[in-house]
Amino acid sequence: MSGVGDDEQGLASGLFNTTEQVGAGIVLAIAVAASSMRTTSLGGLGGKMALTGGLQSALLICIASVFLSLPAVFVVIQKKRQVASATVSGLADPLSVGEEECIEDVGLC
Repeated sequence: MSGVGDDEQGLASGLFNTTEQVGAGIVLAIAVAASSMRTTSLGGLGGKMALTGGLQSALLICIASVFLSLPAVFVVIQKKRQVASATVSGLADPLSVGEEECIEDVGLC
């Protein structure tokens, strides 16, 4: 993961994966609940029509969740561009923690 120090790579990866899994589970639960409610409410139309209506509402919820997450994606991309442009112009180092560490055993200072 770019922008994260070497000592925090595992933590960042775990946090990203956990967030992705929990978010997908929440959206899936909402979509299944909406599909079930819609299928039940359309039960008088017949089995196939009710099931189609329920699945259609689940699909619409999944599409809506994608569109609701787009602003967050654009904010993250904009921040990465700002950090990248600051790094190119020499104003900031996104990986620096403030002080350089010196590893004397291998001669890196």
